[in-house]
Amino acid sequence: MYKKGVVAHHPFFRLHALASTEPQFTVVVSKQVHKHAVVRNRIKRQLRAIIRKLHKKPYDVVVVVKQKAVGVAAKEFSIAINQVFHKLQLL
Repeated sequence: MYKKGVVAHHPFFRLHALASTEPQFTVVVSKQVHKHAVVRNRIKRQLRAIIRKLHKKPYDVVVVVKQKAVGVAAKEFSIAINQVFHKLQLL
């Protein structure tokens, strides 16, 4: 997927997308982003909720979160995801 799909970068995350038969997505937050699981899980929950509302086209999407995403409000995540989805024409 990483070699064949398209990639978009944002200061908060990197998004990989590849055409498929049904819409699927994954959010990846490593221990390098933050050492506490509570923080990593909060970021994952926020991003999953936002992507679930937007992601309708049949693409496999992988969101790899960067360290700058720690402490970011859900509204900022929503704006960032919208920008990247528009850039990749996933909406």
